[in-house]
Amino acid sequence: DDNGRVFDFLKSWTLNGPAWTWMRAFNLTRNGRASWQALVNHFEGDAQRDRVKDHAYAAIAAAKYYGDRKKFTFETYVTIHQDSYADLSQYGEIISEEKRVRDLLQGIKDNSAAANAAKGTILATPTLRNSFDNAVAHLATTLQLNTSINDTRNISSTGTYNGNNRG
Repeated sequence: DDNGRVFDFLKSWTLNGPAWTWMRAFNLTRNGRASWQALVNHFEGDAQRDRVKDHAYAAIAAAKYYGDRKKFTFETYVTIHQDSYADLSQYGEIISEEKRVRDLLQGIKDNSAAANAAKGTILATPTLRNSFDNAVAHLATTLQLNTSINDTRNISSTGTYNGNNRG
C-alpha cells in the first residue's frame, strides 16, 4: 500500500518534468521504491557527480576577470570559484589552497598596475599564496583602493567668464 502511495506522490511531483522519464517504467506496477531508486541513481549517481565535477572545473577554467565591468565584478569572479570548489568538495574532490590561489590568479587578466602588484605580492607571501581566503581579501582590498584612488572625476580646468569668451 505504502509503495503505491510513494509512487503516486513521486508521480504527482515529476509528471510534467524531466524526472518523469526515469519513473515511467514503473507506472504500471506503481513501484514507489524502484521509482525512488531510479531517481536517486540518475540525479545523485556517478554520472551526475561526474557532470557536476566537470562543470565546476570548466567554470573555473572559463572564469576571467578583466577588471570591474557593469555585470561582472571581482566579487562575481570570486563567487564562481567559491561555488565551483564547494561543488567539488561535495563530491570528494579535494583541491589544495595553493592550487585554488593559482587558479584565482591565472584567471585575472586585468593588466592594471594595482592588479599586477597584488598578484606579485600574493605569489611572494606564503600566508597569501597558501590561503584562498587571504588572497581574495588582499586582491579585493587592493582593487578597491585602486578604484578609490583613481577616481576618474577630474576637473580639467577652472576659470571665470568675463563676457567676451575669455577667462
